[in-house]
Amino acid sequence: MTVTPVSGLRSAVTGLLFAGLLGAQSPDVFITRQVRRPAFVNNRPLHFTMKAVSFVGGTAPFIAPFVIQGPEGRAEGRAVVAGWLTTSTLKFVFGRARPYAVADTNAGDFGWMRGRRSSEYRSMPSGHATVAFAFAQPPARSGANRAGMYSAASIVSLSRIYLDRHWTSDVLFGAAIGE
Repeated sequence: MTVTPVSGLRSAVTGLLFAGLLGAQSPDVFITRQVRRPAFVNNRPLHFTMKAVSFVGGTAPFIAPFVIQGPEGRAEGRAVVAGWLTTSTLKFVFGRARPYAVADTNAGDFGWMRGRRSSEYRSMPSGHATVAFAFAQPPARSGANRAGMYSAASIVSLSRIYLDRHWTSDVLFGAAIGE
């Protein structure tokens, strides 16, 4: 069996996902605190950039399939819609508290079906990460600028942690769904 970078990434994401689900909070809390250090959060140009990246990364994958003609556009459209539907359903089921809702201290705050009550409890999985990776996947698999597509999707995912909307395991889980 050949291990490719993508299969290695899937294995790492799966391991971190289960660690997050089992309540191994320290990696989630540690990484969130590192990404949200005051030196980063108080940097106005960085904050503006991350908000813009998050906005574009959350909307462009839904618009682009209508602009891209041919089988590539249809493949991206199907991948984005399937990922969004999966993620939306799981958010309601897991009911995980967003970092800002628990003062970045309790990554293990889950509540069965609690996500249907409030957006504060729809942290896992990250919808932005899901649609960014779902959008990147068809062109990357066809060989079109693989590094660029996955880098852009990764930056969108990082922006969600930076903006205090998701834990690290949320974006990793979302990326795995999108991939």
